[in-house]
Amino acid sequence: MKREKLLVSISVISVVIILFAILIGLFSAILSNNLSKKEIFSLVEKNEELLRSVLVEITESQPEIKYISTTQKTRIYNPDYVNLEGLYIIRDNGIYERITNDVLQKAMNIKGLCSISVRNDIVEFSCGGRGFGSASSYYGFSYTVNENTMSSRGFIPEGNGWLLREENGDNWYYTERIVDGFYYYEENY
Repeated sequence: MKREKLLVSISVISVVIILFAILIGLFSAILSNNLSKKEIFSLVEKNEELLRSVLVEITESQPEIKYISTTQKTRIYNPDYVNLEGLYIIRDNGIYERITNDVLQKAMNIKGLCSISVRNDIVEFSCGGRGFGSASSYYGFSYTVNENTMSSRGFIPEGNGWLLREENGDNWYYTERIVDGFYYYEENY
């Protein structure tokens, strides 16, 4: 009799845990404002001219920019700059600065675009992420002037794009060409 009660208790606990995991997954998907892969492709295709103008602004007019966003989309956690409002940049030297720039503002008004990061020869347009800690995924698109960069960085062909997998872990990065120079990305940690 005690054994049967124990088995019933274990079964009930197992069902509760499974339901809880399903609910967490559903809430994560519902609360996430991420664009789908198809929506990111469409965003780039519809806004290609504006996005190329952003690249000109970053490379020619503001070459020392490392990060671009707006306080409406990305909260500033640095206590020295919490009162900053609107469109802002972070320069290479770590200084935050509110700026007025019609091209960058128009780009940051694109629904689904959260921020823009500049790293060497790659400009990354973040469209958000979801998950918690080591079970996180991030989505967006990037621009690179060097389309041969995939094979030179260890990516292997996968589907319509390229995949880079961490050698002794579960992290991976997938990228796929959208239009000339622009690539969809999904990274999982």
